[in-house]
Amino acid sequence: KPSGEQPSVARVLMDLLDLRRGIMVELLRQTLTKLPAGGTANARAAMARAWAARGDSRQFILEDMFVMRAMVEAAKFFPALWLLNRLTSIYLDIARQFHAAMPAPEDYLTTFSAFFDAVDAGHNDKAIDVMSAYMARIDGRVTVLLQAMA
Repeated sequence: KPSGEQPSVARVLMDLLDLRRGIMVELLRQTLTKLPAGGTANARAAMARAWAARGDSRQFILEDMFVMRAMVEAAKFFPALWLLNRLTSIYLDIARQFHAAMPAPEDYLTTFSAFFDAVDAGHNDKAIDVMSAYMARIDGRVTVLLQAMA
């Protein structure tokens, strides 16, 4: 923390997580409008790989990021893919610092399955609600860790 007038590094990281979550929700909202039928297949496979890697938190985090990437790729929504690539690097930088304290969420598989089921049924608003709540829970876990640093 360079001076008393500037926010702490922890505060900046919490703000980044809030911003990332808002951008990700909008990215998903727009991606879902472009997703073709069957567009969740590769994302479901990425989800399964992430869940299989849950014992290795670094690998889980990486595989988890491929889930959203697969959705965006299936939608052929390239501006979102470019943005996702940038957000991924920020998220991975933060997550790598806390990977030991951040095991895979117990509700990962059920949450993502509910998300994909809603998408496949054409219930995009429900899918967004599921993912938004999930991201808020995950970011809340990171925020607790960051507040301990502040």
